[in-house]
Amino acid sequence: MIQNLSGVILRRREYGEKDLMLTVLSSKGERLDLVVKGANIPSSRRRAHLELMNLIEGTTYQSAHNLYLQNVQVKNSFTHLKENVNLVCRLAVFLEILERNLQPKDLQVEIYTLLEETLQSLNRSPHLFLPEAALIKLAHLLGFLPSFKQCGACHQNIEGEAHWDQEAGTLSCTGCCKEHSRPLPLKYRKAFEFFRRASTEDCCKVELQIEEATVLREWIPGFFSLHMNRPLKSLQVQLT
Repeated sequence: MIQNLSGVILRRREYGEKDLMLTVLSSKGERLDLVVKGANIPSSRRRAHLELMNLIEGTTYQSAHNLYLQNVQVKNSFTHLKENVNLVCRLAVFLEILERNLQPKDLQVEIYTLLEETLQSLNRSPHLFLPEAALIKLAHLLGFLPSFKQCGACHQNIEGEAHWDQEAGTLSCTGCCKEHSRPLPLKYRKAFEFFRRASTEDCCKVELQIEEATVLREWIPGFFSLHMNRPLKSLQVQLT
């Protein structure tokens, strides 16, 4: 059966000598692995439409073994965003986390909406912290983000200093914290809580000092690492 598709490309890889395999998050929130026949041939006109982060539309049909994408066109290639290499590298972390955590048949419409809103907003105007704000929201939607108000051990409201336990992926109060726990200052807990709840539009209105943005960025990978069986390649690229 042929069906219409609209979605964002999360990953592209070779599939045999002539074809490409795309991982797409559809506008319905579904992760799809699609074969595009002949798109790995250098002369293929469709190849240029199949870049990472492109918002595409087309039709799909299911064979006995694969789901195929045909009649593909680009709705938005986010050209201005892609001119900023720094933004592209930071968004690559978002795409890799999606590709590795979303399972077929699990509908994640909220995650698709977050991804498209983030791409659209950054394409209009670069923002100091929006890629990381989107990661905070993604961690929340995936169930990875800890409570910034309650202790993960005793479940009481945290009064005073909070401590991050990387092994448990939770925050603890002073009475429950472990020796290896790392203090998380209150102002950064408040910042994470704000970005978790705020709309993309409101996130863009926030002006952080460079030092503040740097500290927040350093914390974010820890929210995901407990749930990954191997390090993020895209994050390693940024660190080298």
